[in-house]
Parts: sequence; structure tokens; C-alpha cells
Amino acid sequence: MYGITINNDIIIMDVNILFSLYKNNDNLVNYIYESALNKRIMIIRVGKHINISSIEKHYNFIKQIAKIFYSIEKKTIEKCYLCDTPKSFSNIFSFIKPILSKDVINIIHLIKNDNTIDTDTILLQ
Repeated sequence: MYGITINNDIIIMDVNILFSLYKNNDNLVNYIYESALNKRIMIIRVGKHINISSIEKHYNFIKQIAKIFYSIEKKTIEKCYLCDTPKSFSNIFSFIKPILSKDVINIIHLIKNDNTIDTDTILLQ
């Protein structure tokens, strides 16, 4: 599916593409949930053009995706990498942080100034 790539036990999500696909579409949320099952690593490509306005516009979708972290029974996601972020992302993240649990926040790693993540290297960690 557009916006989601699976590589072994890694799920990679492209926020810009997912935002463009989501229009109160529960099928997309269910697909992301099913895709995230039994994955160890989640990589979220935020996109340089994400801003507070786009977060506000898609806040309901973001909350539904955040629930995925809480509802996966086995809690297999060990690390979540946020990459390709705009310079203002710390402000944007402070808007999202209240809907995340402390456990979820602890597995999130912000990759600054890096557009690419080598999934082979991550698998070795």
C-alpha cells in the first residue's frame, strides 16, 4: 500500500502519503494496525513540510495511529525512529506528545538532519 513499506520486521510509514490517503478511512487505520503486528522497528518518515497546521488537520488520524502503540497485544515494537523531520519538529512533537504514554515516548528516537535510515543497520541493533 502507498505510504507503508514492510522490510522483514520493520514497518516504514510515510506521513505525507498517509495524510493524503486518510479521509476518515478506518480501512487505512486497520491496515496500519495489521501491518504493525509482530514488527520490531517502526520508522516514520515525517516529511520536511509537516507543520502545526497539518498536524491539527490530521489530529484525529494521529490519535488513531497512536492507539496502535497501545493496542498491539504483544507490544513487539521496540524502537520507533522519526526521520526526515522539519527544523521545527520539536515544537510539532510537543503538540503530539500528550497523547502518547511514557512507554511509547521512551521507544521514540528522533533522527535529526538525516533523510535516510539504513534498515539493514537498524536490523543489526
